[in-house]
Amino acid sequence: MRRIGLIFAACVAAVVAGKAQAAPDNPDCVAAIVGNKAYGKGIPAVEYAHNDAESFKRYVVDVLGCREGNIIDLRDATKGRLEAAFGNRDSHRGKVFQYVRPGRSDVVVFYSGHGVPSLRDKRGYLLPTDAEPDTVEVSGFPVEVLYDNLAKVEARSVTVYLDACFSGDSPWGTLVKGASGISVVPKLPAVKAGDKAAAVLAVLTAARGDELASWDQEAKHGLFTRILLDGLYGAADGNGDGQVSMAEAKAYLDEEMTYQARRRFNREQHATLHGDATRVVARVVPGAKAPRVEPPAPAPAPAPAATVAVVPRPPEPRGGQSVPDAPGTVFRDCADCPEMVVVPAGSFVMGSDDGDADEKPVHRVTIGRAFAVGKYEVTQGEWQAVMGGNSNPSKFPGLRNPVEQVSWDDAQEFIRRLNAKVRSVVSVSTGGDGPYRLLTEAEWEYAARAGTTTKWSCGDSEGCLSSVAVYGANSGGRTAAVGSKSGNGFGLHDLHGNVWEWVQDCFADSYVNASSDGSPVIGINTCNRVSRGGSWINSPRGLRFADRDWNPPVNRVNFLGFRLARTLR
Repeated sequence: MRRIGLIFAACVAAVVAGKAQAAPDNPDCVAAIVGNKAYGKGIPAVEYAHNDAESFKRYVVDVLGCREGNIIDLRDATKGRLEAAFGNRDSHRGKVFQYVRPGRSDVVVFYSGHGVPSLRDKRGYLLPTDAEPDTVEVSGFPVEVLYDNLAKVEARSVTVYLDACFSGDSPWGTLVKGASGISVVPKLPAVKAGDKAAAVLAVLTAARGDELASWDQEAKHGLFTRILLDGLYGAADGNGDGQVSMAEAKAYLDEEMTYQARRRFNREQHATLHGDATRVVARVVPGAKAPRVEPPAPAPAPAPAATVAVVPRPPEPRGGQSVPDAPGTVFRDCADCPEMVVVPAGSFVMGSDDGDADEKPVHRVTIGRAFAVGKYEVTQGEWQAVMGGNSNPSKFPGLRNPVEQVSWDDAQEFIRRLNAKVRSVVSVSTGGDGPYRLLTEAEWEYAARAGTTTKWSCGDSEGCLSSVAVYGANSGGRTAAVGSKSGNGFGLHDLHGNVWEWVQDCFADSYVNASSDGSPVIGINTCNRVSRGGSWINSPRGLRFADRDWNPPVNRVNFLGFRLARTLR
């Protein structure tokens, strides 16, 4: 798949902290603070990255004494914005270099977001929000470039706190398709005594190269970030002298972070320190506590937009018994069959000018006949009823939860068996092997939009998503029972989130040759197949109506299931 078949996820917060002053007056201090939360194309959101960044911004102002005007504050930074701040392989003269007063400035850089290992060069990369994890050596920001360029900015000191895991895993899943979490241990650059960088650069990282950095959902921070902030606000002042050194910060992380990661998450997480361990990174008031940043309350969900434009169709002869086709009718063909909703014929505008190239060109599609769509994603109970009582491939058990870890080929076998099951009770001329099938990609977007033109069924504000979607911000790291969120204008549920949904089409990287009647894109049998709708691990961007993903048809992952369509005549 393009972005998430298996993903290298990293929980990341990097801080470069300079020499702190006894009072909050450090006019030459320079800070660059990055919080990368919202990734698209199936990459899990780093849900607390903005909280991490905001709390570190308070730290550099309140504890280090940096002026607001000297803070380069980046949220959801693209590769271009990271290079503008830190430079690139060809030049170190980014904004940090420009802001520094040579020999006088202490530099503070904070990064919270994903980190990724490359399968090709085995190096570690920070992940910009517009990057592709499986081509990170092209679209990522190399950690070694960050270190090299910071060492050249002529600052008095640069201290790096890097809360990045490069193990190939995150609390919400993996980042690079087709790679396991233990298949790559990246070569992270080290700062060694005698190096040119060692004179000014000190680095504290959240985890070893083969470990996962944890998220503290209760505190709404990365675990490393939360404990490090506690330490820098005074808890790490082990000898009570009113200042915190790098060695003391590392010792505090060893004592608290490593223990909590093992006790709460049953995983190993060890901070690493390179460079000057004696450097003072905070002067503190004993007993002071780090601030905590709570996310804003979600905005109320706006009402769904307009109705669908119904396309008149001539009456056609039916074969066999009557099939319900009044729009909004809900029916089942058998006791164990999925619940279906009749969707009217109509037309809509498919795609988006605000998304990636594969969502363009925006074009009008007309669905000329009514058809039925599964009210919910196919559940584990429905899967077992059709495939056999002991057949349940899902990672997250629950008869009302969507079935996942099913390939496109598995979905086709389910459909074949379901059609055979209902053949004796459904006698309508459907053509093919029976009435049930996957939706085409155009049918999926038409049914999902239900007449709306907004990004999501609840509107254009991310704050409304909690009412309609099980996704990265509220899933708790797993699927939920289908129908636990509000439905759309057609009465269909979970079109945003829970699991990605296989559709019939072969993937094409644009809509240049797309049909205007909603028919599927057909290719060779082994083509990559499209999936739509986002899942329990995704950020809001990946849940948009227009967003597209693809996977090889044999892929089975725990965020991918399917929904049925049913031909009515």
